[in-house]
Amino acid sequence: MSERAERADEHLSIQLTEIIRSVPGVTGVFRSTSLVEAAADVVAAGLSLRSPGALVDIDRAEGFVTVRAHIATSVQDTTADVVRRVGETVKAAVEAGGTIRTPMAVNVAVRVIEDR
Repeated sequence: MSERAERADEHLSIQLTEIIRSVPGVTGVFRSTSLVEAAADVVAAGLSLRSPGALVDIDRAEGFVTVRAHIATSVQDTTADVVRRVGETVKAAVEAGGTIRTPMAVNVAVRVIEDR
């Protein structure tokens, strides 16, 4: 992938992160990578190689795009409703922006956070 395309995906990731944060019932957006990748991203952000606000993963492979987001939800809404709203919102935002013109999947995962 070209540097220009990587920058465009990073910009899209930042936009989608903010959009997801505004969805009713979302209480947090988290990096959608493993702990090892997340640690590398912290270093990369510290070196200004990656923006710390880009939490949504955009993966382009062989004419197909997968958008991945990890969220936390409030107890006032059902998790299923929040996940559906996030998926629909991301899909609408991407379609409206016109930055992805290939088939796309939106994967939304929920992280369980316990207050102790």
